[in-house]
Amino acid sequence: MRTLSVIDEIKQKIDIVEVVSRYVQLKKVGQNYRALCPFHAEKTPSFFVNPALGIFKCFGCQKGGDVIRFVQEIEHISFKEALEKLAKEAGVTIRFSKEETKLHKERKRLLNINKLLAEAFHRVFLYTKEAQKAREYVYKKRKLTKETVKEFKIGYAPASKEFIKDLAQKLKIGTKDLITLGFLSEDLKPKFFNRVMFPIFDLQKNIVGFTARTLSQRDDIAKYLNTPENLVFHKRMLLFGLSHNKQEISRDKLAILTEGTVDVITAYQKNLKNVVAPLGTSLTTMQVNLLKRFTQNIAFAFDNDEAGQKAFVRAVALVLTQDMVPYVIPIPQQYKDLDEYLRETDDASFLKEQKIEFFKYAFLRLKEYKSKEYAVFEEELDTLLNLIALANPIRQKLLLEQLAKEIEFDQSDIKHRFEKITTEKSLQETYQRLVSQAPTTSFKKTTDHSEKTETLIQTLLGLLVKFPSLVFELVEPKFLINALSKFSPQKHYSTLFNGLLDFWKPHLKTLRTLDIKTLEDLHHFFESKLTEEFRGYLQKLQQKDQELEEILATVANLPYIAILDFNKKLAKDVKLINLRLLKQYITQELKSIAIKIDEAEQKEKKLTKKLNTKLRKLNKTLTKLGKIYNDLFKE
Repeated sequence: MRTLSVIDEIKQKIDIVEVVSRYVQLKKVGQNYRALCPFHAEKTPSFFVNPALGIFKCFGCQKGGDVIRFVQEIEHISFKEALEKLAKEAGVTIRFSKEETKLHKERKRLLNINKLLAEAFHRVFLYTKEAQKAREYVYKKRKLTKETVKEFKIGYAPASKEFIKDLAQKLKIGTKDLITLGFLSEDLKPKFFNRVMFPIFDLQKNIVGFTARTLSQRDDIAKYLNTPENLVFHKRMLLFGLSHNKQEISRDKLAILTEGTVDVITAYQKNLKNVVAPLGTSLTTMQVNLLKRFTQNIAFAFDNDEAGQKAFVRAVALVLTQDMVPYVIPIPQQYKDLDEYLRETDDASFLKEQKIEFFKYAFLRLKEYKSKEYAVFEEELDTLLNLIALANPIRQKLLLEQLAKEIEFDQSDIKHRFEKITTEKSLQETYQRLVSQAPTTSFKKTTDHSEKTETLIQTLLGLLVKFPSLVFELVEPKFLINALSKFSPQKHYSTLFNGLLDFWKPHLKTLRTLDIKTLEDLHHFFESKLTEEFRGYLQKLQQKDQELEEILATVANLPYIAILDFNKKLAKDVKLINLRLLKQYITQELKSIAIKIDEAEQKEKKLTKKLNTKLRKLNKTLTKLGKIYNDLFKE
């Protein structure tokens, strides 16, 4: 059955009025139904549902469409997810390709294993003696309630290193799956033991992984440990707490971003249900774009230490590049983090009203530095000007005027300093320093091989979206496909590359004849009919796959790409990325060949040993036959 007929069947079997009424109170008006729009604040109802046509329309915010579009908008999910959700409800079967079906079954199987293990860890935490210290840590130190523990399915992995193997045996979970999901290392050693286990949920509340806090006091043991990347877990595409808080974030049009897992859980317990956190890494473009589905406004409540403040500046820079509005929720200096601060209150929902627009907050801080430490003031001023440079041009102008007024400087002096430090070259350095998304920065700082390679691939794909002609000239497509399939933890990268390749191939001749020498030329090119087709093509790709949608959002919006010099610098970077991927590809191939040679030698040894054994047996048999022959001859 084709997708189009599936859509028609779903629409026939699903009553749009019944679906919409789950989210809003509908009132019948003639042949239609009316309500207050769930997508924007209004006092007079302008949201209508027409059951005969099976559509909805808001004449206030202009949103409209069929039942699939409604579920997509209200649940903040992709077209594919909305389709699957309604198909299941309607009892309609969606036909997938063999590869998609296989992938879907594998994903479902791994999610089920995570669920089984999470339930087991949760039972251990609640009911066993060995979890006593874990309960003390959670209930007494962190002051979480039993209701909260059950809501977030908090568990405990015992100190016994045999626990996970014994549990897997009881649940009939194979060793290979335990390795894939990160419960065992390649040499079969358990990774999670003597740790409080916090399950990580995706938007549909599937358990996709764990973040685990050790109870050991040893300095050589990592305090927090996350599930490694696998088919169901991609930490750069996840935000802890979003599964529980997405409705509140959407309703209040505000997300509060903090650093820690427990910060999110404590906030939830204290009735502050807008809080999310990245999973032990700096905020990523994927995570920002994920939040963008629910709100344009992000308030930061980062730790008061130096690391927290640096992470805060990087995160603000990233949010500004996505044209979102950053706010700050200042944590009083006597508290280390949001969690510690929240423990002092019974209801923390008031914090939503405490948010301050980031630049207003930054201007106030700058005034304080000016009166106390002028050297620090100058450094902070330059950082702030670099952040202003990331805002859109209209906002830049307003912010520079406000800044001059707040710190009592002449507007022309501020404008001159702004222009001096935000040349294309210095702006590129600022991106690399503040956002840490550029590969030149990531290569130096990243020790994780897979993360480094993923940054390379993302950047190359981003360049392919923005500057396809140049990439095709510098990179051999066949090699890149091999590299993507070898290194990428996400198969979707090669899907995306193949899709881009298919689209651009017929247009390469046109692209190569274009006279694009500046970013302005590029802007004009992007307004052309061809790029309208391209955007349509990307939209189709997005609708097919949610993960592809997130990856595409990342590679298409890498701030690093937008500020590159289009001539020598870009070509050099593409070549550099290509060479580094090629080096990794060859290294991987050499390892693979070495393993195959070793296996062949081992097989050869076994074969030689087998033949020698057979030869010895034949010799013995021949000797025996000789004796028999001699005896017969003597007779």
